[in-house]
Amino acid sequence: MNNTSSKFREDLQGLRAVAIWLVLMAHSGLNILPGGFIGVDVFFVISGYLITSLLYREKQQTGRISLLRFYAKRLKRLFPALLFMVVAVTVFILILLTPFESSSQLLSIPYVLTWTSNINFALTEIDYFDDLAGKDMFLHTWSLGVEEQFYLIWPFIILLLFAKNSFRMANGSLARDKLMVSFLLFAGFIIAYYWNEYSPQQAYYMMPTRIWQLAFGAAVYVFFSASGERKEIKPDYHPRLSRYVAYSGLFLVIGFAIAFNPNQYNPGLWTVIPVAGAALIIVSGNLASRSGASLLSHPLLVWFGDRSYSMYLWHWPVFVLGYLIGFEGQYLPVLAMVMLVIALSHVSYHYVELPFWKGRFSQHTPRNYILSTLCVLAIVLLAHDYGVDVMTKANSVAMAEKNAIEKLSRKWRDDMPVLYRDGCDAGFERSTPEPCVFAGDGFQKTAVFIGDSIGAQWFSFMTELYPEPEWRIIAYTKSACAMVDEDYYYPRIKKIYSSCTAWRNAALNEIQQIKPDVVVTGNSISYEFNRSQWIDGSSRVLDRLSLASEHVIVIPGTPSPGFHGPRCLARKSLFQDIRGNVSCESSNKLHMAIAVENYIQRAVDAFSNVHLLSLNDLVCPGDVCKAINEKDVVVFRDAVHLTDSYVRMLIPEIRKRVELIAKRKKTER
Repeated sequence: MNNTSSKFREDLQGLRAVAIWLVLMAHSGLNILPGGFIGVDVFFVISGYLITSLLYREKQQTGRISLLRFYAKRLKRLFPALLFMVVAVTVFILILLTPFESSSQLLSIPYVLTWTSNINFALTEIDYFDDLAGKDMFLHTWSLGVEEQFYLIWPFIILLLFAKNSFRMANGSLARDKLMVSFLLFAGFIIAYYWNEYSPQQAYYMMPTRIWQLAFGAAVYVFFSASGERKEIKPDYHPRLSRYVAYSGLFLVIGFAIAFNPNQYNPGLWTVIPVAGAALIIVSGNLASRSGASLLSHPLLVWFGDRSYSMYLWHWPVFVLGYLIGFEGQYLPVLAMVMLVIALSHVSYHYVELPFWKGRFSQHTPRNYILSTLCVLAIVLLAHDYGVDVMTKANSVAMAEKNAIEKLSRKWRDDMPVLYRDGCDAGFERSTPEPCVFAGDGFQKTAVFIGDSIGAQWFSFMTELYPEPEWRIIAYTKSACAMVDEDYYYPRIKKIYSSCTAWRNAALNEIQQIKPDVVVTGNSISYEFNRSQWIDGSSRVLDRLSLASEHVIVIPGTPSPGFHGPRCLARKSLFQDIRGNVSCESSNKLHMAIAVENYIQRAVDAFSNVHLLSLNDLVCPGDVCKAINEKDVVVFRDAVHLTDSYVRMLIPEIRKRVELIAKRKKTER
């Protein structure tokens, strides 16, 4: 995301503009260009090319490489805008978010400012119910950490090349350089491919698995620019060839963003396509005296390209703040957020980036600039550790109120069924079921529950409808594990959820051995299966359950309200009474749930002993999802799961519906 080059190329600025808009569309939450995340990969290629060109040209012009000057330039270019964003976002966090949200969001700041956030996120243990983990305000800075770590080692690699090569730029051979860069490219690719197989989360974030993309850009410079020579092509053919190459590259980048499913992404084989596309665009500018990519040289694209670093810095915090407030998936608010990103980026570029990069604050010697940056960094980190705590405790009355509200909010978040208190839920890696059994002495019947956390949220009605000592209840639950016989990619672990497939098959085998009187199953609607996968995959699971039990009940997944219940209520209650004019509600959220319910109904209809128990009209009555109902019972314990208190409140109505299913079953007989 570095904009530095000793030779300005408008087409590269245009490519940056394309990359940043791909990223913005992917992160907008509107399902526009979901494959646009590859804009980050494009940035890596550009950075590899430009940094290599900067180092080579310095060696060519001065006969040496000044590491002190190189690192000072990187700090001038990148640190001021990063610090400005972090400080400004911290202020907004403290003003707009609850104490719990604030403390969670501010934890990553020391890693952000030391360009190690990618390592922090790579080593963070995944907690399924920690929905803030995917909405860390500084999550996007992982890519900056990758680049800065690359910048830290790349000059030494270049110096190693120089030590092994006479490096006479005018007429010397670059064969050794090309061989070494090619080796790094392919070695890095192999590391990424195999690391992704064993630890996808670390493979996604760590620099060694991304270095091949940066080396790809470096290879473009070494192969096409370092010698200062051009290919022997007729002069009048250069512009035409350049355009063909540039548009081919653009087609690969944008086509990949449009066509590729983000649920199959990893930094491996398929990423070669957009990386190669970015490389072709860069190469196109080396085939003619003027860039053939006239479209990418358009002034508007150059304008956005100039501000691409600031846009990248600002887009994610703006989006996440909007999502936490409740604007996710709403077109007009998201459009307003995009406009805000552009405005903030322009301010950052004009008043922060340029003055330190090329303006009045850029004249310090490299040594002084590095020392002053380290001093500023130390002060900011101390402020992070101590200053925020002092500020938040300045008004003890306000803090007492906030703490009371936060305590209540935590109570709502912890309002879960007994399954989670007893540790019944299988972790992401567990592939063998370890069911929880709830039974007294002398039970005569057995009821089994099997499903993911969305299904498990209904568990408390089972203990009421199938009580001890007559009933034994056995629970099989694994978070994010669909009761659909289809393999799928799970973004939280960044790989195919194979442990779910193994766990589900083993659990179904056990249920067939148990032969329970009743089976209850259910899962989320958020799995990205198509129509046939929902129907056929559900049918294969229900076929096995219907053979195991005479009575199978399927509960369709509940809709997401578009907000986090406890956090929304906590935020609003800082300014007004919870039962007052609270806007923590949303409309028209049932359409996706109804679509999936219809698919499951198709699967259910094939079995005479399987019945659908639809409860979504109780979750969002009148297609209005509320954080708290008219009886002051909190409905959602997070952004997707129901509170156990709300489920228990619905038990009388659930009992009626289950009894109606039983009567219907007797009538059919």
